Amino acid sequence: MKKDLSSLDIHVLVGEMRDQLVGSYIDKAYQPSYDEILLTITGGGHPRRKLLIHIGRFFCFTAKDKEMPQKPSAFAMLLRKHLAKARIVGMEQLGFDRVMVIHLHGRGEEYRLVCEMFRNGTVILVHGDEIVRPVTSKAWGTREVKAGHIFKPPPTRGNPMEMDFQEFAEVIRGSNRDLVRTLAARLGLGGEYSEGLLAISKEDPSRAASDLSDEELGLLFENMRAMFVTAEKDPRPHILRRDGEVHSVLPIELPEVAGDVLEPLETFNEAVDTYFAEALAKVEAAEVSEEYMGPVERLRHQAEQQRRAADAYEAEIEVNRRRGDLIWANSQHCEAVLRDLLEAKDALGWPEVERRVADTDLVTRIDTHDGYVIVPLSDGGSEPEGVKLRFNLKVSENAEFFYTKSKRGREKSAGAQEALDETLERLAMAEEAAEKAREEGVAMVEEAGRPGKPKARKKHHWFERFRWTLSSDGALIVGGKDASSNERVVRKYLKDRDRYCHADFHGAPSVVIKDPGEGVPEHTLKEGCAMAAIYSRAWSAGRASADAYWVTPEQVSKTPQSGEFVPKGGFIIRGRRNYIKDIEMRIAIGWVEHEGERLVMGGPLASVSARSDSWLELVPSKDKKETVAKEVARRLGAVLDDIMPVMPPGGCRIVASHGLREE
Repeated sequence: MKKDLSSLDIHVLVGEMRDQLVGSYIDKAYQPSYDEILLTITGGGHPRRKLLIHIGRFFCFTAKDKEMPQKPSAFAMLLRKHLAKARIVGMEQLGFDRVMVIHLHGRGEEYRLVCEMFRNGTVILVHGDEIVRPVTSKAWGTREVKAGHIFKPPPTRGNPMEMDFQEFAEVIRGSNRDLVRTLAARLGLGGEYSEGLLAISKEDPSRAASDLSDEELGLLFENMRAMFVTAEKDPRPHILRRDGEVHSVLPIELPEVAGDVLEPLETFNEAVDTYFAEALAKVEAAEVSEEYMGPVERLRHQAEQQRRAADAYEAEIEVNRRRGDLIWANSQHCEAVLRDLLEAKDALGWPEVERRVADTDLVTRIDTHDGYVIVPLSDGGSEPEGVKLRFNLKVSENAEFFYTKSKRGREKSAGAQEALDETLERLAMAEEAAEKAREEGVAMVEEAGRPGKPKARKKHHWFERFRWTLSSDGALIVGGKDASSNERVVRKYLKDRDRYCHADFHGAPSVVIKDPGEGVPEHTLKEGCAMAAIYSRAWSAGRASADAYWVTPEQVSKTPQSGEFVPKGGFIIRGRRNYIKDIEMRIAIGWVEHEGERLVMGGPLASVSARSDSWLELVPSKDKKETVAKEVARRLGAVLDDIMPVMPPGGCRIVASHGLREE
């Protein structure tokens, strides 16, 4: 599935959008999410438009309504300050690179909004030649993108749309790679157009680029020029579906795979808007489904292991009971064997005894080191079975030994079955949640294909997909549940004025404190750090307390330096960490009111006690979380499905109750 626009896509899109932008004015700027900028455009003889810039992926006029944050981000406010009522005087693509630039004139000043559509790109506001501010500061070996620095564009390559045949041939013949990689990387065509061009030219993509003859190079060059002319003069914008799913968006037709379906649209802009709305919705739906399916798969695996253990215990019960019965059924024979062997040992010694019994079928094996003999025994109706008899035990004691093992196996089996039943109960809940998430994802994708505002969820808020709580002053605090949701929390919800918290313990959630509007106060920072600590592995490790820290968004990075490795769900923290020490491992769970709804909320005691009139306090314990969750649900009068998501990540027990009837 296509994830971002190629250089040729940007060329076509800029050409199509330029006339609708130049002469218009910036009205307002928004930042709907971490990687999106939305500009409302007025004037220029056109209706009001919304320019959506998805950093590193695409841009277009969008007909979709975006859900906006209650408070504009710092970058959105910066754009409003400098660009409100600014006139758009130009729009261009830098060479054939994946960089789009909007030129603006406002309050007697010249500005550029540079939009980088490549991986790890950013959006940069430039005044003259100086960077006012990027959405995210970046640093590469050849350039730095930071406020106050002189703006330098990314290193550029030759523009294939302006090359003559000689320049084209030099690039191809100078490559030591195959054809498809040479066209994709050295000419900037990208994989999709490179493969299409080679299919049109009937060339093998894996052929060495330097092997082409002058005639073959000439044909390839002419086909490339024809592709560019078609894109500029006779575009046929469409969405390509493969196996019933959106697969790509293109301004021209390329050789198709059997079964591909093309959906033509009037403009490439409309095609881009429609395609990426559905494609991104599918990605988000898959991420949501992955979050819920992870626990399902783990519980299925756990249930299978417990089922095998229970079966093994049942088999062990039967084997040991049967061996005890065989000893009793053959008690005189067993007594004689033990007596005769011990007497022979005293008279002859074990080596001679072992030699003499080796040629008989009375004894299968003698182990003088561990002190037992294996004797074939039968109940008269079955084949003989080897049964271990210990020399230091009487016959009755040998039988009792196996009966005791059978009894212990029965106790283990009962425990294993109880654990299996609990796991199956949790699995049923997890599967139900996963199915709801799947249905939600389907609805999300269907909604993305329709214009208008997204429908409000009737049963759940977006933050309920994560760890969440409301601070004592009403700030929303959200944290990841696993590596995937850690990535989503930071990538999508960490904004400029928010704060990032993490426990100083391996295996902790990434926690984001959303700015309530006047900055994040110190007591809320403490509550955010407490949230990070109590939902970390410090809880399941039985720790009484843990440390956590908070940092600003610009200190949180996913870009490693040389020698660093960043695992999925992990982040690199640059600069000073602000620690909160000795956070008590204590969680509160209670009822709260939010936007007219009554919700079950878990979190730090300070957060829950400030917003709830009835709650329970829990601390780490060896008691099973699932059993305690049932008790919490019963005492709060809540359903178990609402309790399990807010429970701590390990064993616990209830230590205090507030506002609830004591039993």
